[in-house]
Amino acid sequence: MRYFLSAFLLLFSIALKAQIQVNNVAEILAAVKIAKAGDIILIKGGEYKFDARINLNTSGTIEKPIKLMAADLANRPKFDFSAQLEADANQGIALRGHYW
Repeated sequence: MRYFLSAFLLLFSIALKAQIQVNNVAEILAAVKIAKAGDIILIKGGEYKFDARINLNTSGTIEKPIKLMAADLANRPKFDFSAQLEADANQGIALRGHYW
């Protein structure tokens, strides 16, 4: 019985990771801010124009990385950072967290 309960709790905890569906720039930026270890951010296909850098500051873990993925591999999202003001220090994505 104890083994069964442990196995159930492990499977339940694995199932708790969030799948966050996003469809526009504002939702993408909000999702990367609230993402936690184990979360999967699924981005609908299409073109997304960003006028500022995406900051990935949160960290996942080696066991539970944070994933930023296409919701449909046949219709991948395209990130366009050309709306940023021209500067030598421009960056599209700044990865400061770990295990993305």
